Parts: sequence; C-alpha cells; structure tokens
Amino acid sequence: MKYRGVIENKKSDAVSVLEKKQVWEMVTEEFNSSAEPHNNRTSAQLRKLWDNIKFKRKMELAAERRQILKTGGGPQMPVVEEDMASFEAVADGHPRDRSSPLLISEGYFVPRRFPTAVTPLRR
Repeated sequence: MKYRGVIENKKSDAVSVLEKKQVWEMVTEEFNSSAEPHNNRTSAQLRKLWDNIKFKRKMELAAERRQILKTGGGPQMPVVEEDMASFEAVADGHPRDRSSPLLISEGYFVPRRFPTAVTPLRR
C-alpha cells in the first residue's frame, strides 16, 4: 500500500498528526480524481471507510479464531483464505477498477469478496 506507513503510524505528536492529515488529503484527491463527480468524498469519509474495513476484517478474523478454538463435536467450519488485494485496493487508489474486488455502489465501497466462515443451518 502506498501510504500505509503513515496512515497506520501509531504516533500522535503534532508532526505525525499533520503528516497523516496531509496524506489523507492526498488520498482524497487521488480518489476524487478517479471517481465520478457525484461520488466525491471527503477525507473524513474515506478515513471512516478505512477504519470500517479494518474493523470488519478484525471481527471476521476473531470469529474465525473463535470457531477454530471452540470445543464440542461436529465438523470444523471451512476457513476461507484472506484476500489482501481487496483490502489494499482502497489505499492503492484503484477503487473504480472493475476487475478489483472492490466496487463503488451508491457512494460506498462494497466488498465483493471478503473471507467469512460458512455457517451450516441447524435444525
């Protein structure tokens, strides 16, 4: 990812905060230049999107870990491998690429393929 080192930096001093703000503005500019005019987003919206994608992925991994470590009978749930290309597509600035796992639909990123555990129906 192009800006991961700055965006994911844990520092919160004045210099780092300013640098993060500048990088988010660059990401916003790149995104808006590649998006349709009515799909323009603010840096706050893109930052929230990024946080939501990370949060969703962490929750999926936690659910997967719980499923693996769960005691009891029955077959283990199938585990789907992580697709980092879809995760990194957002930060690389290629959200409009139709071959990409991410599309823009009604102003939001819609993941086409995010790993999830398949849950069987219980009767």
